[in-house]
Amino acid sequence: MKKLLSFMMFIACLMYASAQVGIMTDSPDETSILEVYSENKGVLIPRLTEIQKEAILRPAEGLMIYNIDKKCLQINVGSPADKKWSCIYSKPSVKA
Repeated sequence: MKKLLSFMMFIACLMYASAQVGIMTDSPDETSILEVYSENKGVLIPRLTEIQKEAILRPAEGLMIYNIDKKCLQINVGSPADKKWSCIYSKPSVKA
């Protein structure tokens, strides 16, 4: 948890220092606030159970998580006061 908080504070400081932040790139696209570059790795967003997700108080509109229970990426399409989680991608079911 301390590492995550430290990373988030680092990113916040960088955002105030420049218009764009690049991770593993020296020249992030001018239209992005954050660009992550890799040739062999991806981005891993928070993976939460349904109970953990529902425990988020006033989730921002557009907040995204991977729901472990539903096996889907979810985004809050509601407001912080009226959250509405929607799956934007569901893992296809395997048919025997």
